[in-house]
Amino acid sequence: MKYRLMEQDFIYINEAIREFPEVSQVILFGSRTEINHKKNSVFD
Repeated sequence: MKYRLMEQDFIYINEAIREFPEVSQVILFGSRTEINHKKNSVFD
């Protein structure tokens, strides 16, 4: 699990980003990005 993401998470994020060609960078933050995140933690 790279970057605490499952492969399906990467696919979902990439599909969403493709709809906005003007987006050149995405920064994920929130409790999910922390090393001690819980199973139900989310990205902001």
